[in-house]
Amino acid sequence: MDQSIHRVLIVDDEPLIREATSRAMSAHAFCCETASDGRQAFQMYQKKRHDLVVTDLRMPKHHGHSLILELLKDHEPPSIVVLTGVANSRLVKDLFNRGVQDIVHKPIDFQVFAAKMLAQVERGSWNSSLGQGQKIQQKGSLHPLVYKIETALEIFALCIPPELERELSSHTDLLADPSASLLQFLERLSLKKDKSPDRRKGARIPVLSSAIAIPVNKDFVPQGAATTVTFNDLSESGGCLFNTRAFATEYVALRWRSLISPKVYLKAVMQVKRCKPMGPFYEIAGPFVMHD
Repeated sequence: MDQSIHRVLIVDDEPLIREATSRAMSAHAFCCETASDGRQAFQMYQKKRHDLVVTDLRMPKHHGHSLILELLKDHEPPSIVVLTGVANSRLVKDLFNRGVQDIVHKPIDFQVFAAKMLAQVERGSWNSSLGQGQKIQQKGSLHPLVYKIETALEIFALCIPPELERELSSHTDLLADPSASLLQFLERLSLKKDKSPDRRKGARIPVLSSAIAIPVNKDFVPQGAATTVTFNDLSESGGCLFNTRAFATEYVALRWRSLISPKVYLKAVMQVKRCKPMGPFYEIAGPFVMHD
């Protein structure tokens, strides 16, 4: 008997999808378990350490994007495949940048999907031969532009004064996952933007990363309380983020987790060049700056 058992966790809030996916994958030598939301799925993963997680994105209690972020923090994360009805090019780019192995859009032929998963696992296309803790972090597993941008951004961290660094570091508890309402808003925004050319220049990566933000003056001295914001995209020189309110200062200090290694934090001060209301949120954008 073949002793190679591939353990898979199937996460979807629709019972019929869970059942159909599980039945098809079980027929292709997968050992399947199912969960109805991200919170339940993460608890199950912590106990069983599945080899593969197949997850939907839109789910109650704890949506799929938050589940993926939690899974990727693991020292040896599982292979992750997104099975979703959401067709959002910006979200797809963000997930691939983070290390998701595949994104499959519903509706699907479940037997074909299961055969595809088995073929990918058996030929080791998900880096199964890598050593401990290297599945996601190994250079080249993410888009090369991620490395280029994050390496370029390291210089801005050198300009953060020690007092501001301590203040930013003391609010790590504020790094909550982006809310479901913001993710849905950005999805609608992305679909609208896809209809017209993007006039902004420079290579950027789409991200959905929470960041700690502290308003500061031109001398990088804090001028207000820390809050949580969400990046929409990043480049080597600046970024665009969303917040529930505007900033009263011209500058804002930011601290967020690296896409390459969640244990590493990036830091920079942004000059607020644009701050405009968009629905229930504010779009805030500008260049990262150095201290004089």
